[in-house]
Amino acid sequence: MGKKFSRFKSLFTYIMVMTTLLLGGVVYSPTSGFAQAGTNADFLAGVAKVSLSPTQNQLDGKKLYMGGYGGYKTRGPAEGVSNDGIYARALAVKSGQESLVFLTIDTTVIGNVILDAIRQGASSQTGIPEDHIVISATHTHAGPDLNGLWGGVPADYKQLFIENSIQAVVQATGQMKHATIRTGSTTVPQELVKNRRGLGYTDQELGILRVQSGNKTLATLVNFAVHPVVLRDDNKLLSSDFVGSLEKEIESKYGGTAMFVNGAQGDVEPNVNWKVPVSEQYTLAKDYGQSLSKYVLEAIEKSKTVSQGIAFQTQNVTFPVENPSFIFAKNVGLFNGYAAMRQEGNQYFFDCRISRITLGKGANAVEMVTLPGEAVTNLGLNIRDLMPGDHKLLLGLTHDTLGYLIPESEWSTTGYEETVSLGREAGDIVRRTIEELY
Repeated sequence: MGKKFSRFKSLFTYIMVMTTLLLGGVVYSPTSGFAQAGTNADFLAGVAKVSLSPTQNQLDGKKLYMGGYGGYKTRGPAEGVSNDGIYARALAVKSGQESLVFLTIDTTVIGNVILDAIRQGASSQTGIPEDHIVISATHTHAGPDLNGLWGGVPADYKQLFIENSIQAVVQATGQMKHATIRTGSTTVPQELVKNRRGLGYTDQELGILRVQSGNKTLATLVNFAVHPVVLRDDNKLLSSDFVGSLEKEIESKYGGTAMFVNGAQGDVEPNVNWKVPVSEQYTLAKDYGQSLSKYVLEAIEKSKTVSQGIAFQTQNVTFPVENPSFIFAKNVGLFNGYAAMRQEGNQYFFDCRISRITLGKGANAVEMVTLPGEAVTNLGLNIRDLMPGDHKLLLGLTHDTLGYLIPESEWSTTGYEETVSLGREAGDIVRRTIEELY
């Protein structure tokens, strides 16, 4: 009986395989029955979202500071967490032998010591190369200070931040399934954003990646250039600013997990009334996020399917540090445990990486480049011009957060952004490196 069944099973499998070859479109799996055959648009993808909110004890210690406003400890410590919370959100994508993870974190900036700890920990647990773990700070000015410049955070919260960020990557890679990816873009009206350097224009392109498994949305990644600063310096609650509202609105309409990656936002602010009291700022942030979500819908409606393929190039880059404020911060120990600045004689340097990522092939391929800081509008638009194709994402504050990136041709001795830049060369180093990657 056993031999007959074995022969029948082999014959049945043979017939099904031959039928598949003749007819196409159906694959038989002994463990899962019948399933749709893969297409050239199939990726593997997984998504995860992990809270980064501190414990009450960490808040009660009065040593957890937010980044983005004022000087060292002038804002005072964070007093709580808003209803929207702060999160690490990970999207893992695989095509063939290549893998990629987008990790977006609700914080102002992240020092390279912490970035390295997250990348190394996530890589050791998943096998994904460190360079392929693409970490972006959303740049909310209501996020924890992971650079030490505004007061820093307690050691136990820093460890929680690192571990939970790693966990987001591990969870996303551990639940990958067959998925399709679509990409699209649209133009956000100029009246929603303003250029604070007086240019009268910004990078208005909003781009998306929409990841679906069957009819179910796994993730929607949104890329747009604007500072998350609707919440002002009188706000004492940790928050993702308008980013959380934008993500919630997308998730309520499409399901899955939404993620925000900033663009060339160095000189770009939301066009809102900043004179409202803190009690009204959260409503303002919610409304702004919902306003932006309408343009995500436009981009989704215009989206096209991305074919298989992931290509990755990374260039190690050295930035000379000319800004005396940064050198002072290093020498008095503010960067200790957050960021490593290298010294050779009297010269200081930051070492980081810049990546070019291509998702898919052909006409609907998505070109992405990482910007290790806050690129101003003209630099961002210039870099867009270097990139081929119709689908381009500028991943701001990604792989590192090295202050403002300003082209030398635009450098001013009176500009605010220049006071928080590594120096005159930083912007042009980024542009030249990306030009070499193309």
